[in-house]
Amino acid sequence: MKHLVFFVAAASLLVTLTAACGSTHRTAAGCHVSRTCPSTNGSYAWRPLQGASALVCFTASGDVPRAFDHFVDYRGRFYDCKLPAPVDRRTQAGLDFFGPTTIAEGSVPLKPHQLRITVDVSTRRPALLKVEYGDGTSWQRTVRGDRTFNLVHSYARTRSSYFLASLRDKVGYLGITGEGPFRGPPPGPRPRYCAYEATGKGGRLSATTSLTCSEAQRLFAALSPRGTLRGYRCRERGLPPSWSDTGVITCTSSPRTFVFTSNA
Repeated sequence: MKHLVFFVAAASLLVTLTAACGSTHRTAAGCHVSRTCPSTNGSYAWRPLQGASALVCFTASGDVPRAFDHFVDYRGRFYDCKLPAPVDRRTQAGLDFFGPTTIAEGSVPLKPHQLRITVDVSTRRPALLKVEYGDGTSWQRTVRGDRTFNLVHSYARTRSSYFLASLRDKVGYLGITGEGPFRGPPPGPRPRYCAYEATGKGGRLSATTSLTCSEAQRLFAALSPRGTLRGYRCRERGLPPSWSDTGVITCTSSPRTFVFTSNA
């Protein structure tokens, strides 16, 4: 069956990613002039966040140079990016993320302005994982081996943000990835984690507190193969980033909502 997730989509409006890009740069040409959006041919160093490393990226189509092997989601489109200098090519490492989403990892729902971002890291050598939330704040941790971090951050609906994560050891960068622009979460009840479901490729079932977890499991089991349920409005979405195959089904009969998020 198809899958689902209750997530916050990237903003559909073309918005500025930095304070320097104001109302005079709302066109595509304006953002290219100010270098606040990636080029389609890797022709300039794009700086998605003030103070962050500049990136050179290609759209993921046609012949992309071999060095451009790190992924960034810009407005729901897949870009291949080159690691900033200095680069450490002597070690293997991986960096990926899922979200942002309004689904909590545990039994306590997220607060009204909070979003959760899951970051997966793999590195053979000790390396610094840095997450820049896009509002001038950041989080970092020294990691080694395979780790997963469930990060929670508050975002206001009144502005757009860009999330950027990087991995760097003492020699140089190992990985970089990001997604945006996106807005803070809309008002409404937040689902908390209920149970793991083995349907399809498996995934997590969540529900708002107006539903018991046992009720959510019963309703989820009653979903038709087409993802419909009598008395509920169900919709299917994908979970960012744009290259993710993680899906979601959200079924709502206000204020009762349950959500199934498929495994990656």
